[in-house]
Amino acid sequence: MSNLFIGIKRIIAVDSSEFAYAELEVDAHCMLVAQGNVGKSSLINAIRLFFLPECSMAKQAINFGFSDSNGDMYGSETTFNHYFPSKYSFLILEYENRLLEGPHCCQIISASANGRLKFERMFTQLPYSQIRHLFWQAGDDPDGIGIRVDKLTKTHVYDYIQKQDSTALLAKDPAKVAELLFENELRASRYTLFPLKDREEQTINSLRALIKLLFVASSKNKKPFTDAIANIIEGGKKNTQDQLGFSIVDFKEQHESLKHQEQHLTHIVNQQAYYEKLLKENAAIYSENSIAKA
Repeated sequence: MSNLFIGIKRIIAVDSSEFAYAELEVDAHCMLVAQGNVGKSSLINAIRLFFLPECSMAKQAINFGFSDSNGDMYGSETTFNHYFPSKYSFLILEYENRLLEGPHCCQIISASANGRLKFERMFTQLPYSQIRHLFWQAGDDPDGIGIRVDKLTKTHVYDYIQKQDSTALLAKDPAKVAELLFENELRASRYTLFPLKDREEQTINSLRALIKLLFVASSKNKKPFTDAIANIIEGGKKNTQDQLGFSIVDFKEQHESLKHQEQHLTHIVNQQAYYEKLLKENAAIYSENSIAKA
């Protein structure tokens, strides 16, 4: 991927992740600040949906790994209903292929009518600025928050996009989604999001493990960590006869040891104020004793 750079621009949630509407630019350093339990993590975590080819939440714990702060996996139905609670629910990722000149493109995910827990994707070369009006419009409210578009339906969105963009594609099958997302560098299309050398199951599983590791780095849930290492190694094997010259168990034990050392050092740092207080008290007692002896 030496000459190819994919830039993620923004993620948009429409009636999804506890938001009526949220638009977050993610193409530079940013800080998301809000009170607890309003959907901040859910919105960021949704990015993993765009990188993987699945079209169903039926095995979300395995395929996506959405979990709580303790590392416990959410149920498939709970996750699906969180991101797609109604017919007005959409998740949109705007990104660009900086090797191919042209506007940013969008991947739009919505619930599918063809089965429970299923979702589908629309790919379009229209930048989000040209389709924002399909989802949300400025309102007369004093806070300037705006309101959902009255005509918001999946059919209306699809019809508009296909009329404006002859290259737009609707994908409901994981194989088709993988073809669009993972085209290699030489054949990369506008919709390529993560170029892969091949689309073999092992390769995609390695990517899956890395994505889960990135988003599920919980101190109470080590499985994504070990899964990532195992998949990377397995994906690099030339054939099934290759020997695994790496001990995952030893690596994990070393990781645990370093974690305990870090906790111990943190405890020491946290006791610094108490230590300085003891030093002052000791100095005061020494000074009093010296005066008494004199």
